Amino acid sequence: MTEHKKNKILVSIDFQEESYAALKQSYQVAKFLKAELVLLHVFELPDILHSFFVKNEDLVMLTAETVTKLANLATKAEEESGLKVSTRFETGKAYAKIVEIAKEVCARLIIMGTSNTKQRYKMGSNTIHVVASAPCPVITLKSSEHRIDFKHVVMPLDLTKPTAEQTAMAVALGRYFNSTIHIISVLTGGIFLHRSRIYSKMLRVEKELTKQGIATKLKLYPKTSTPTYKLILKYATDHDIDLIMLLARQDSSPTDQYLGAVAQHVINEANIPVLSLIPAGNTENESSLDAFWNPFDLF
Repeated sequence: MTEHKKNKILVSIDFQEESYAALKQSYQVAKFLKAELVLLHVFELPDILHSFFVKNEDLVMLTAETVTKLANLATKAEEESGLKVSTRFETGKAYAKIVEIAKEVCARLIIMGTSNTKQRYKMGSNTIHVVASAPCPVITLKSSEHRIDFKHVVMPLDLTKPTAEQTAMAVALGRYFNSTIHIISVLTGGIFLHRSRIYSKMLRVEKELTKQGIATKLKLYPKTSTPTYKLILKYATDHDIDLIMLLARQDSSPTDQYLGAVAQHVINEANIPVLSLIPAGNTENESSLDAFWNPFDLF
């Protein structure tokens, strides 16, 4: 039976350093949201070729060891955080199971690690698939060196995506964490900066945030050959940004799972946590703000 009223954060665990970092960083977010943690490990069965070289008894033993390891990790997490922590062990494709279980437990948030190591391609692919299909916002991070914090948040804008979800989340962050929202964008045409449509859009967002008492900073880059994602990442580094907040998907249709190139690069290459929001239409009549922040009846 699904329990819709419980707040749950799904943490993907693959026993790599990045997933341990994601677990550690999930504690403060879970306490803020008054949420339980669900640790999910997905055991990917060997393909047909490799299965010829793996004995069934070895698979059974490995599975049992992994289940025990996951349970021990949950016990340790409960002791460290004081939170309620449960586990799920599943078999299948990692990204598909993460999305499936997130829907099943009505997760408010998914937290998962991304990698800079030789496993980066595989983990990065899983991350992109999850963000593209997730029923809730996703926070991705690389290491424990960067805490999931909300004091300075970058909010990249462009002309192709709506701003309602990002603006609502920015209000939530600003109100509860006294965040400064850095609204940034890049001019794509050769017109004057202050006459551009994107600048007008930035001003509208700034006006709305200011009405809510949220501190803001604006940066509009002129047209340049430098890729947009590199400008976003450089701005984040130069201004000691804590979090990058993206509307990673444009279409709310569950069949449209396309992520733009900028979002993919930012998610895979950022050294700080990235919060990927989803279009409101994918939250089954909840807004993106409701899906993440509703425990506090913010609006």
